[in-house]
Amino acid sequence: MTVRLSTALPAPAQTVFERVKRSATLHYVAGPLIRFVPERPFPAVWQNELYETRMRLFGVLPLGRQLIRIEMPENPATGPFRLRDNGQGQLAQTWDHWITVSSIAPDRCLYTDTITVRAGLLTPFVWLFAFGFYAWRQYRWRQFVQTRIQSTDQRNSSTPEFANFPPVKKP
Repeated sequence: MTVRLSTALPAPAQTVFERVKRSATLHYVAGPLIRFVPERPFPAVWQNELYETRMRLFGVLPLGRQLIRIEMPENPATGPFRLRDNGQGQLAQTWDHWITVSSIAPDRCLYTDTITVRAGLLTPFVWLFAFGFYAWRQYRWRQFVQTRIQSTDQRNSSTPEFANFPPVKKP
């Protein structure tokens, strides 16, 4: 079963995608609903690699282990930009999550989560969880853009000491 959710964000697609690639952003947009406890620390910027983590609902209730398998296909310079987590967990044999960030205007983008889940007889319940979780993440993305990206952009344009400070530090 597949969940597909989109939200418009008031920030350039490239800026948002640079944040998608940061593991700290995952912690922000998933929290406090889901807390990821990695077996080894996540890198600052995701790599094409496999990461094992434990998930906790509200930071306390164990939800089991999850494999996060990051794949970053070649992205055109102007987008759309894509990142894939072709993962799986104890309940879901398939947790195939694509993030797509497309420009809809110079200062706006469309952020889309597409998630395919397969969990045998539990698939409808895992799908329902995925729907709620990604709706929450998109709500948190909207907060993130307003508080972390737009506020940085406003400081950059209105405060001399921030004039040359980029809103996103590229790795």
